[in-house]
Amino acid sequence: MNLTLGFMLMSATLLSPMPHHTKVPKGNAMQVIQKSQDRVSVTMQGHKRRTLYHSPQTPGYTCWANIWQTPDGSVMVTFTQATGSLEGWRPRAPKAVLHRMPKANQEIAGYDMTGLMLENIFLRSTNGGKTWRKTGAEPFDSCLNGMCGGGVVALPDGTFIRDIWGQDLPFWDVPSTGMIQRSKDGGKTWNDPELLSSDTHLQTWPKRIRRLRDGRLLMTGAACTYDQDLWTWETQSPRIRPCFWVSREPVGMPTSPAKLTWEEPVYLAPEGANYAGEEWDFAELENGDLLAVLRFAVFEPSGKLLRQERRQCLLTKRGQTWEPQPYVLNPFPHSGHPELLMTREGVLLHIAANGIWWTADRGETWTKLDFPGTAYYPNAIQREDGTILVVSHVGSDDPYGKVDQSIVLDTFRVQVKRSNDASAVQK
Repeated sequence: MNLTLGFMLMSATLLSPMPHHTKVPKGNAMQVIQKSQDRVSVTMQGHKRRTLYHSPQTPGYTCWANIWQTPDGSVMVTFTQATGSLEGWRPRAPKAVLHRMPKANQEIAGYDMTGLMLENIFLRSTNGGKTWRKTGAEPFDSCLNGMCGGGVVALPDGTFIRDIWGQDLPFWDVPSTGMIQRSKDGGKTWNDPELLSSDTHLQTWPKRIRRLRDGRLLMTGAACTYDQDLWTWETQSPRIRPCFWVSREPVGMPTSPAKLTWEEPVYLAPEGANYAGEEWDFAELENGDLLAVLRFAVFEPSGKLLRQERRQCLLTKRGQTWEPQPYVLNPFPHSGHPELLMTREGVLLHIAANGIWWTADRGETWTKLDFPGTAYYPNAIQREDGTILVVSHVGSDDPYGKVDQSIVLDTFRVQVKRSNDASAVQK
């Protein structure tokens, strides 16, 4: 969900989209990579879009969708739904609570979800996304429009793991930091939240969770120091440093430890940097390196927002961890949370509301597909048969009752042709 940046940035004046910036290092190795990209062409095949879900009321309020696959081959989707009175008076959160929240939540009543029915809705498909049934509705209370950070993963033993933000749950008796929950019954119930970090002075903002090839989990996000009694959203937003956590052991296996523990965070930005943001995604490359695409807000020393931009960096594998390399700008215009999908066809997709780009050379060059883009905040998977499923929501980070939101599903395949291939590669 777009909470750390989204609410704060509503009133900011954003600059024009960044121009194309492609880092092309000198040397024969880079020339070989460039020639490899030139020999590849990618097209989208069989694209379809349909409404997956609409709220029982109109205008609907459904947002922040996630999609993942389960060991039995099912596909799961979850998202936030808010229902309740569309007109007239609604209660506001207590002033002491609103004081901590983003400015939009404080100043615009439509962003205060207090008094509405908030639920995490769960859908399941057992036929590759052709039909869906509702399998759960998990109620929660908040003045914000969500509680989950935006990451869900299924382990080989069928356990679901998700991240949640205590920052989003001021009415719960939990610390204002990132936490992890498990479900062993398909998302119907979740265990008590477990802290992501044992450091009580570190506020964490977890986002994507992905399972690495070696069985460990890697979680993206951001973190910075805080005082549980004094912190506010506005003072923390310019300070959060992008980072990642890796589980100490492979998970979901018979020999895995019962308790999930994490290594210390690895930061992708130095302390005191003038850019911040918790929204980023990565793809695991063939040699074990990670390619990361990050959404950054750039600030003045006073904390005033200057602009938003997309950057990327390579995380080089070093033993059991990764070493961040320098950032470069990429050609993607401003959008929501970055979404990366490494396809079975060997090309990496960057999926966004303003288009889909692909790379076959570890992000050195990006090429845009002939496709207008998804709806807001896409999340994607690829099935074993090659079909790509992307969920997203119509609208943006909207006040309640002002936009008719819905959850939409895009499905398509990619066809990859290589000049030295006798035919197209299509799985």
